[in-house]
Amino acid sequence: MPQPGNYDKEFDYPDHAFGVLRELTFLGIDMMPVPNFGSGFSQMTNLRELHFESCYLVRLSNETFQTFSSSVEELWLRNCQLHFVTTEVGALCPFPNLRSLNFFGTFMYLTRVLQLLHPYNNASLTTINLGQVSDLSIDSDEFPYALTITSVIMKYLKTICIENLDLSQNGIVDYRRGSLFSFDHPECLQHISLKGNGLFLPHIKHQKELNSFFAKTLRLKSLDYSYIVVIFIIENSLNSNLNFTSSNGSYFILPKSLEKLDISFTILETYISAGTRYILAWNELRRFPKNNIKTIVLKNAALNDGIDKQGNNLCAHMQSVETLDISENNIWYFPDDIFKSMPNLSNLYLTDTLLQSIPKQLNTLTKIKLLDVRNNLLTSVSSTIRNLADRMHEIHGMALYLYDNAFECTCDNVD
Repeated sequence: MPQPGNYDKEFDYPDHAFGVLRELTFLGIDMMPVPNFGSGFSQMTNLRELHFESCYLVRLSNETFQTFSSSVEELWLRNCQLHFVTTEVGALCPFPNLRSLNFFGTFMYLTRVLQLLHPYNNASLTTINLGQVSDLSIDSDEFPYALTITSVIMKYLKTICIENLDLSQNGIVDYRRGSLFSFDHPECLQHISLKGNGLFLPHIKHQKELNSFFAKTLRLKSLDYSYIVVIFIIENSLNSNLNFTSSNGSYFILPKSLEKLDISFTILETYISAGTRYILAWNELRRFPKNNIKTIVLKNAALNDGIDKQGNNLCAHMQSVETLDISENNIWYFPDDIFKSMPNLSNLYLTDTLLQSIPKQLNTLTKIKLLDVRNNLLTSVSSTIRNLADRMHEIHGMALYLYDNAFECTCDNVD
């Protein structure tokens, strides 16, 4: 629907036209500023998923969803950013059977959104995505962007058995004891994202509570704490018994004492470090040479310095790696044997670097299935690499991405 000029005017949806769709299980529709859905929507008794993504909402009241069937299990209300969305605490009461809630990018302010969760005390939900519901653009004295989490703010959320929780990009700068890492059912948590908050924990005051939290989150598979400064305390709390498959620690300030931590990499399968110097990942992998890491992402990590200083040793402890993303680095050459220590490498991303040719050293990779060299300085593709691509394609299929290079057609490379 076109963006409305009047944000106070109610909009009546054609509820009787929709009401005949009694077998419908999924409905995706635009959300107007002040919606009136009408009684016809109550006839859609098989509705399971309700998505609003093109969104001009300004007020979410107790009556907004009251005509929808209680059968709804998944509610998306995403990217309502044209206006601060006011809320009433009973807005989600019409959905007692909700299993998945996604409010990502809808500017409601985190504390107000968390109040909406009171119908789900002690319930089980697979997903609660409240990423970027606070924003600097709606900062005010009443709703400051810089937020300290308290037990009162968490009183409803802490009771819910949640598998996937996203609280990213919400201006969280600190938390009180018994709040952010205090859940009645920590054993339910599998994926947590705190990405892009302002947490800074240089002191030991939260250590005991964090140790207790991670000791109980036995199903935890991924924790995204990128773009924040919480890494020292969190990594000191992770124990090697966790079935931990993903750790994202990008863009953090690294305390000196981190080097002394004893964190096991034997279970870790994904390591992401973007925007930090390569030396962090290199030191960690060197400390745990017998790792089981399958995916490594080292974007914007000054890898040109790493190649100069470490040479072939840069990848010495990546024997198990299957996917390597080293895009957005000023790489213009590779040592001759740098990939010999990576016999399992099947996906290699080299986009946005300074390569003038695809390294012939890749000829040693017999499992390569994807090579991405987009946006480089390539003028041709050598016969060595073409032959490699042909062989790999015959064996198991291979994708070669060459877009956005300065290719030339000359007598030297006409073949």
